[in-house]
Amino acid sequence: MVGFWIKKSSYRKQIMNLPLKVVIYALSIFVLLPNSVLAISLDESKNTLSQVEEEVKNIEENLKSKRNEVSTLQGQLSYMDDQVAAVEYQINIYGNQIKSTNADIEATNNKILETQKTIENQQDILREYIIELYTYGNTTTLEMIAGSQSFSEYLNKAEYVETIQGKVNENLESIQKLKKELEEKKLALDQKKLGLAKLQEEQQIKIQVLDSQRQIQKSLVDRTKGQESEYKKQLSEAQTKQAEAFAQYQAAVKESIANSKSSYKGGSGNGYLAMPSNGVITQDYGCTSFAQCGNSSGPYGGKIHNGIDIAYGYNGPIYAAQEGVVLDRGNESNSYGWGNWVAIEHPNGLVTLYGHLSSFAVNKGNTVTKGQIIGYEGFTGSSWPKGPGGSHLHFSVYTDFVLYDGAYHGPGYEGTANPYDFL
Repeated sequence: MVGFWIKKSSYRKQIMNLPLKVVIYALSIFVLLPNSVLAISLDESKNTLSQVEEEVKNIEENLKSKRNEVSTLQGQLSYMDDQVAAVEYQINIYGNQIKSTNADIEATNNKILETQKTIENQQDILREYIIELYTYGNTTTLEMIAGSQSFSEYLNKAEYVETIQGKVNENLESIQKLKKELEEKKLALDQKKLGLAKLQEEQQIKIQVLDSQRQIQKSLVDRTKGQESEYKKQLSEAQTKQAEAFAQYQAAVKESIANSKSSYKGGSGNGYLAMPSNGVITQDYGCTSFAQCGNSSGPYGGKIHNGIDIAYGYNGPIYAAQEGVVLDRGNESNSYGWGNWVAIEHPNGLVTLYGHLSSFAVNKGNTVTKGQIIGYEGFTGSSWPKGPGGSHLHFSVYTDFVLYDGAYHGPGYEGTANPYDFL
């Protein structure tokens, strides 16, 4: 089977999504519309509505883009805030390390002072050692021997002198070593402090750079938010225009319905079929202006409108156009867009199709009488808003009916005749 896609109208969905105040505003416009507005043609009002809805769509896309841009910029700003916080945290770490180093320097200075006192004490001791050493140092070996009562005493005196000399040298080396170590430690601490101070200064500079970048980013966020607000304002204005256009369209539909009521006298056909609805015709059979015959992008893929549309009102009763048997019923929204449909075969071989029903009143295989309620008007499937509330009945008459039963389950599109020939 070669099928085609009937484009689904988004008008009802868009109108349902309008803010309540906009819908109320549209209804008030509809009630107060002058006769001159009602004179606007259905096609003209439909085109106006399409243009306004395209405008609304474009603004919504721009608004969505700006919202995404704001979200991205705010994410970048948040990342910058995290960077600033991380640098500030590092500055605090360096600050604490500097405090700790200062404490070490102070402790080292205290130790140096203590060592200095120790040195002074050692100097007093050394002074005494030196005096004793001097005393013994001025004594010659012969004098030490002569002054000793025995050789053993002489050895003791010599050993004592040597011991004093060793202690003097040992204390001097110890003090000099300690002082050198303390001085080296203090120098290292001073260098560490300078290094930490330099790192802290570098982080402070980094903070300044980040703050500057952050201010630029914040200005960009604020400006983009302003653009977002402007798009919101434009969207509100466009939605108001959309409501006005929809009210004009509804007025044109109302006028078309009134004209249909005055012009339709039961058709020029043989009267075999009865009107399946008490509504009015809102689209004829064939190459209507809406069908866009020859345009593959049209609502029927460039083909004719293979039935008539009749608008009465949502959940209005739909009647069997003639007695017959219900061939089948179903729901189809993906190919031809019949929505809820019922097909009835009549004694003379004709098959009538009733589409876009809100609900069914018959089942497959039921025998129906002429005028029996078989379902109720709705806008299921690809239902153009041809009547009040957007609902209508699509009514087709087939002289060559094909019912597909596969991936697609439903009636074919070809094989129809003008319903007026039988009404």
